[in-house]
Amino acid sequence: YIKDAQDIQKERIVLRAIESCNIGVYAIAKSRNVDDNYIDAALPMIYWLPEKNVNQGDYIVLYSKNGHSSEKRNDDGSKSYFFYWGKDTPIFNPANHDCAIIFEINEFKSIDC
Repeated sequence: YIKDAQDIQKERIVLRAIESCNIGVYAIAKSRNVDDNYIDAALPMIYWLPEKNVNQGDYIVLYSKNGHSSEKRNDDGSKSYFFYWGKDTPIFNPANHDCAIIFEINEFKSIDC
């Protein structure tokens, strides 16, 4: 879910791992809900998560602001991993129906110019 939208100091996407995995195969993109059945194909911002093994129940938190990646152990034994998109202003505006989508990227090819 997106928490504290429009507050650059707090705005973040919070994910919880449903299984143990390497999150480096996932990218998160900003998009916009056009209606209940359609998400805008324009993806103005994409954040590819770094290579990191996480366990089921761990949290992945992506802040919109600048910062340095870190992690902490939670009281229940899970971990929280913190990442930063590096933006100076908030990304998500509920009034514009902004949303975040997550992609699993199992294979890709680089196209050189």
